[in-house]
Amino acid sequence: MNSGIRTSVVITNLLNIALVLQVIAVVITQQKLEANIENANFHIGVLVGYISNILFFMSGSLAFFTEGKWLPKYVKSAYLLLLCWVVLVYFRTGGSLLDPGSFMEVKGVAPYLGMSVLFAAKAPRFLKIMKFLLWIGLALAIGGIINTLKLGGGFDRMTAQMQLRLIAVNLVWISPLILFFNYKKYKILSLSIFGLSFLFSLLIVTRSFLLIHVLVFLFFMRVVLKKKIGCLILGLLVVFIGVIYLAPQIGAIEHAINLLNERGNDDTRSTQILLFLADISFYDFIWGAGINSTWNYASIGEYGWLDNQVLLTAWWAGVVPICIYLMLFIKPMYTFLFKKKVNPQIKAVAFMLFLWILALLGFGVYVSISTSLYHFVLCFSMGFLLHVIKLKMRFKNAI
Repeated sequence: MNSGIRTSVVITNLLNIALVLQVIAVVITQQKLEANIENANFHIGVLVGYISNILFFMSGSLAFFTEGKWLPKYVKSAYLLLLCWVVLVYFRTGGSLLDPGSFMEVKGVAPYLGMSVLFAAKAPRFLKIMKFLLWIGLALAIGGIINTLKLGGGFDRMTAQMQLRLIAVNLVWISPLILFFNYKKYKILSLSIFGLSFLFSLLIVTRSFLLIHVLVFLFFMRVVLKKKIGCLILGLLVVFIGVIYLAPQIGAIEHAINLLNERGNDDTRSTQILLFLADISFYDFIWGAGINSTWNYASIGEYGWLDNQVLLTAWWAGVVPICIYLMLFIKPMYTFLFKKKVNPQIKAVAFMLFLWILALLGFGVYVSISTSLYHFVLCFSMGFLLHVIKLKMRFKNAI
C-alpha cells in the first residue's frame, strides 16, 4: 500500500470516528438540556465534542495538503483568506487559545477550522460517508424516540425542545441526505429516519423545519424518483391524512399540532432584525465587532446573538468572511441545481445547500455556522460538489 492510499484511509477513518463522537456528544448534550443544565460550563459531552472537532480538522488538514489539487484552484485561496480573517478578528478582540469555550463557539475559530472537511470530500469517500450516515441517523432517531416517549400527552414547547431540539436540528439536515443516497438499498429504514425527523420537528413546533421536510419530500419524489405531479399530490395527501388520523391517537402529536396552531403567524425574526440594524454601527460590518459584541435587544437587554446567521457573522467577523463562506456554497449549488442534465443525487446535494443558504438568511431557526454535526456534514457535501466541478463528473450516473 503506497503512502497516498494510506493517507486516504487515515482521512476516511478520522471522519468516521469524528462522526461517531459527534453523535455521542449530541446525545449527551441533549440529556443535559433535558436536565435543564445546558448552561453548565463543562460536561463529558463537551469533551467528546472537542475531540470530534479535532479529528474533523485533522482529516481536513491532511486532505488540504494531499487532495486539495482535486478542487478548483480558487477554493484553497478563498478558504485560507476566510480562516485568516476570522483568526485575526478573534484574537484582535480578546479571544484566546486558553478559552476553549469561546474558541469553539459560533463567534470562534473552530467552526472555520472544521470547514476544512470540504477538502476531504472526493467522490468515493463521500459515497462511503453517505452510507455510514444511515447508521448515524438511525442512532439519532432512536435517541429521539426514547425522548419522545418521555413527553407524554401534555407539554409546552420549551419542554419538547429540552427533550428533542439538538436531535431534531441535526436530523433535519442529515435525514434528507440519508434518503437521497440510501433509498435504493434501504427504502424502509431511510424513509423511517426521514419520517421520524419530521415528527421531531413537529413536536418541537418548528415551522421552518416542517417546511424543509415538505420541500425535501417534493424534491425527492419529483427529481430523484421522477414521479409525476399527481403522485406528489397523492403522497402529500396520504401523509396529511395519516397525521390527522394519528393525532387523536397519540397525545403528543395532537398537543404539538395544537401548539403549532397557537403560534399561527407569529413572526419575531423580522422584528429582531429591525431592532438589531437600528442599534449597531455599520462600521462593524467592515472589520468585525468581535467575539464580545452585543446589541440592545429591547425585550432582553444586551444580547450577542441573532437568528439571521449571515448578518450575525458579518457583524462580529466582518463582511469579507461571510461573503467568502457564501461564495463557497453558492458556486457549487448554482452549478448543479439549475441545470437539467445533472445526476439526480448530485442535484439533491445542491438542493440541500440551497436550503442551507436560506436557513442562514433567517428562514430557519436553531442553525448556525458552528461545530455542530450538521454543519460538518453540509461543508463536506459542499466540498463534494466542488470536487465534482473539478473532475467534470456531470454525465449521467456519475455517482
